[in-house]
Amino acid sequence: MSTSIPKKLRIGYVPEHFSSPLLQLIKSDHDFASTIELIPNPSGTGQMIKSFQDCQIDVAIALTESLIAGIILGPTSRAHRLGISRLGSGSQVMASVMALQRGWLEDGAKPIEFVVNDTFKNLRDSVNDGSTAAFMWEWFTTKPFQDSGEVKFIGNVPTPWESWVIVASPQERNPEVLAPARLKEFLEKLDHFTHRFGIGKGVREADHVEFVKNTFHQAEEDVKEWMKGVSYPEKCSQVSLETVKETIK
Repeated sequence: MSTSIPKKLRIGYVPEHFSSPLLQLIKSDHDFASTIELIPNPSGTGQMIKSFQDCQIDVAIALTESLIAGIILGPTSRAHRLGISRLGSGSQVMASVMALQRGWLEDGAKPIEFVVNDTFKNLRDSVNDGSTAAFMWEWFTTKPFQDSGEVKFIGNVPTPWESWVIVASPQERNPEVLAPARLKEFLEKLDHFTHRFGIGKGVREADHVEFVKNTFHQAEEDVKEWMKGVSYPEKCSQVSLETVKETIK
């Protein structure tokens, strides 16, 4: 007697070092991996939000500020064009956060001009050909290109909240795939692998350093430095009320 193959849970993610526990889960648990489909969104959260809205993914692991706060439109530089990957992306929202933090959102201020460049490579090219003045991107992903001299580091704007959250589509979109039990299983397995990777800040065990280095082509010293500043939640299913308040205020 044949049985139908269950539909896969489509998970959108950004293929950067933050996603290491997710990738380790898929690599290690072959039975579970056969029930899901990882869909990379290399252009970042803006691309993922569009995929989410178009029902191309069921779950998104994306930037907190874009998923909770949406786009905060406003000037981030009074004189320059800023490159972004997509509308609603972290590169756009964090530029707006910078404007809020620096008090640039005054009445009558000239709106910022955002230039959509889609990919990280196009963003790098844009500052070199003069079509944009600057762009915002995650530091350790950018560092190899700063080291090579392709781009120049001029400053940083740390997120004032946890950087990443996980959201799922309403169950009515796909009752079988988005059943609470399916989502609970995914989150519990991801919890296991984030704890295995190490949820606290600090250099992880050598095999995890090697995984990040080889998967994302990072220098070992950069991987270790990144690990010193990154932590993961105790439970991936929980988002603190403080995070929500800080993001939307």
